[in-house]
Amino acid sequence: MTRPRLYQRMLALGKRAGVANAHPHRFRDTLAVDMLRRGASPYDVAKMLGDTIDTVEKHYTPFVRELRERVRSILENGSRLEEIGKFPSESLQNPSRKPN
Repeated sequence: MTRPRLYQRMLALGKRAGVANAHPHRFRDTLAVDMLRRGASPYDVAKMLGDTIDTVEKHYTPFVRELRERVRSILENGSRLEEIGKFPSESLQNPSRKPN
């Protein structure tokens, strides 16, 4: 499918659904936030969107409550700080712990 054809189909689907100006770029934010909520890293989202990690962190991560809560928990409790700083080889030395 060509880019102009995709654009036309999106407009037509949006019109049928009652969504004004439903071009593909309109759903970019929804895709980014949905990917972050489902566990994608900001790096993965940035690569998918063709953005930088800084742009993703600035514009999209504030909308993901789960990320904010995880960071708040780490900062308040100090939990998992040791794990964050470990190299992958160090985490393999303790096989009884499951990764999050």
